[in-house]
Amino acid sequence: MSTLSATPVPPLAPNDSATAENDPVSRYLAGDSTLVSRRGRQLENSSPFDLIHRGTQSVGIPSRAQVVRLVTRKPGFHQQMVYASVFLLTLTFAGCRITSIRLDEPFNALLAVAIAIVATLPLPLYWHEKGKVNLREAAFTINWAFVMVACVPFLVAIAGRIGSAFPMQDSRFADLDHSIGINVPGIMAFAQRIGVANAINRTYMMLSPFVVFAFLLPALTGKPLPARRFITSNLIAFALGLPLFVLFPAAGPWSGYHFPPGPDRFACEAGLLQLRQAGPYIFHPAGVVCFPSFHVIWAVLAAHTLWGFRWLRVPAATVAGLIIVSTLTLGWHYFVDVLAGLIVASIAVTLSRRLPQ
Repeated sequence: MSTLSATPVPPLAPNDSATAENDPVSRYLAGDSTLVSRRGRQLENSSPFDLIHRGTQSVGIPSRAQVVRLVTRKPGFHQQMVYASVFLLTLTFAGCRITSIRLDEPFNALLAVAIAIVATLPLPLYWHEKGKVNLREAAFTINWAFVMVACVPFLVAIAGRIGSAFPMQDSRFADLDHSIGINVPGIMAFAQRIGVANAINRTYMMLSPFVVFAFLLPALTGKPLPARRFITSNLIAFALGLPLFVLFPAAGPWSGYHFPPGPDRFACEAGLLQLRQAGPYIFHPAGVVCFPSFHVIWAVLAAHTLWGFRWLRVPAATVAGLIIVSTLTLGWHYFVDVLAGLIVASIAVTLSRRLPQ
């Protein structure tokens, strides 16, 4: 059996010394750090996708420490969103199949989402051509928002279907309100008595435009950090809130306090009860989450996003506060729903600020 032995490398001939001195590979292996060019030093701030794109360009040779930092660095925002989008889409398709949720025209729905994403791509591409990095990165968050908006309604329906295995918690929530001295019908009557109910209640329907404005303002004005945090905090809020909705389903205070629901509340409860029935379910978006209150969660997240605009701090906080109060004066939520929404929103904001953006 033949054995391999290490053959020493012969020293360079005298006439090869000049070539070795000019050979970058030999100098790099010898530990010459002067070879790291300015482009090479920039590699530690690049993503793996940037490295692949620059692979055919002359970028210099990174140092060993730079390579280690590059490999061990935490994923940036776009990488996080790629992972999150794949996870959301997988969870949506698998969850709909497992819980027997059907969509009347799935192809049209997918086509609409694809058109929306493609239609907004020219904006970040335009800013990229102009060399406006902040405007490009801020505008690119709109595309990720479309993915989240497309998946979340289905995830809510999936959670509602899974939650059918757990009993309704309306009587328990009413008892919890009583234990801390809160009575929702009493709050409704007090607001009517002092003449502020109509003014406050109008703000309940302002949530959707408030949330859209809070996201699009930084996304279209070159402020990528608040736009990114708005998306990540929403994802965290749903990751926390939907399991609570599964475990503690409820219709609303009209069920726990036994007051007439009115047509809108009755339709909401009917949608939840239909979602909890066995058998195939034809999907249609519906606001069926009682605990925790996503009205409260979105109001807090929107106000937090607008907090970076100094001139909007007072108006944003005022609108958010009125929306939160209106959930009680209109009788849409228990007080414990509001408390849970505030806790979930606070955790989501805190965790989103700790993620690498």
